[in-house]
Amino acid sequence: MRLVYLIILIVISITTLQAKTIVFLGDSLTAGYNISQKKAFPALIYEKITSESVTIINAGVSGDTTFNLLNRLHWVIEQTKPDTAFLCIGANDGLRGVSINVIQSNLQQIINILTSQNITTILAGISLPENYAPLYVTSFESVFETIAQKNKLLFFPFLLKDVAGHNKFNLPDRIHPNIKGHEIIANNVFEFLVSTNIILQPNAVH
Repeated sequence: MRLVYLIILIVISITTLQAKTIVFLGDSLTAGYNISQKKAFPALIYEKITSESVTIINAGVSGDTTFNLLNRLHWVIEQTKPDTAFLCIGANDGLRGVSINVIQSNLQQIINILTSQNITTILAGISLPENYAPLYVTSFESVFETIAQKNKLLFFPFLLKDVAGHNKFNLPDRIHPNIKGHEIIANNVFEFLVSTNIILQPNAVH
């Protein structure tokens, strides 16, 4: 009887340790522009999770810049109480030609807030349309990897991998992913989260 009781305690302990809340912070690419939030990639990732102890929250807001997110971040943390944050923000800054130094400063402040709350932070990179100045695009893209390395963060190099530049996976504006595009993003991000043990899948093969 004592052995059975011990096993039950161990199972409860393991379940408690694995319980976590992952919040996705970002702009329209995360929120799901012109599609149902149920079809945006954070919700699709949730459908793939076999553990009931993982909660996914989509805190993306269309139109957000790094400045906007920085100013609402404390409220989001208080409301969601996440263990992990998947951060992909800055596309709207880039589209508006915001100074690279300003983008980098805002991102660093966002990360400082998250890490000060002991929130495991994953930073995702993003790019800009081809018609933007090549030097600005290169500088913009490098910000994300530089900050990830500086802060020793898990880094997902490009949120729109296998989606950007493919018309069939994007809305007519060629910027925002359509439903099929979000499915691809969900697959890529889910595989990354499992491979980095952010999400523990009982039947995962590494």
